[in-house]
Amino acid sequence: MSQKPSYGAVKWLSKVLIYYSPIELIETNDGVIIIALNKNDSKKGYFTWGANTNKKMYKGRKNNSLLYVNSFEKKITLDNDIFNIDSFSKDEVLHWY
Repeated sequence: MSQKPSYGAVKWLSKVLIYYSPIELIETNDGVIIIALNKNDSKKGYFTWGANTNKKMYKGRKNNSLLYVNSFEKKITLDNDIFNIDSFSKDEVLHWY
């Protein structure tokens, strides 16, 4: 069964997703990946939750040209080696762009 995001994370996600057009939903063994296009610049953005799913996105960040990740509580620049993917909880929704 997939990990469920926190209430606060879902509330934040609903506010961010209005700027995106979802194009694909991928269910993983512990979470979800939503791939969406930004309505202003047509750049891809990704929304994820689940500990392993978030780690997978972090490992693939360079292939997907991702520079930032944020949640309703934090924003992190991905070119920083200090970033620790374990600093996000498993029920936290992340926005990668």
